[in-house]
Amino acid sequence: MTEPTAIHATLTLDRLYDAAPGRVFAAWADPGARARWGAPTPRHEIVFLETDFRVGGRDFSCCGLVGDPSIAVEARYEDIVEGRRIVFTETVLHQGVRLSVSLVTVLLQVEGLATRLTLTCQITALDGSDMAAGARSGWTAALGNLAAELTREAA
Repeated sequence: MTEPTAIHATLTLDRLYDAAPGRVFAAWADPGARARWGAPTPRHEIVFLETDFRVGGRDFSCCGLVGDPSIAVEARYEDIVEGRRIVFTETVLHQGVRLSVSLVTVLLQVEGLATRLTLTCQITALDGSDMAAGARSGWTAALGNLAAELTREAA
């Protein structure tokens, strides 16, 4: 019998947004906004079943193709400093099978009139798959969508 393999990876993504840190932070804190910008493409959706954006709070959501959000995600907020930092763990499951566990750190820093966001995702794939590639693709798309969300909020 082959033992499952845990695969570890660290992803760091850096973005500059033409918005104050408070606006960028608010887009993370608001589950409606997160549902809009967090889905990587218009063919995907995130449905929040429960949200509690505070230290010790948890979010429960499902994501996937529109009409079939079959991937379950549980996030637990470990540290939140308004306008500056969000640290959470994220567990991804499919049909009750735990696929990955991640530690995600989001740092917001003032840079002139803009905000530099640095996201670090330390992921462990528990099923031997390349969940890191999926995480990189998903977070890259989501952070691109966040720029559009911030533009939409400013309009």
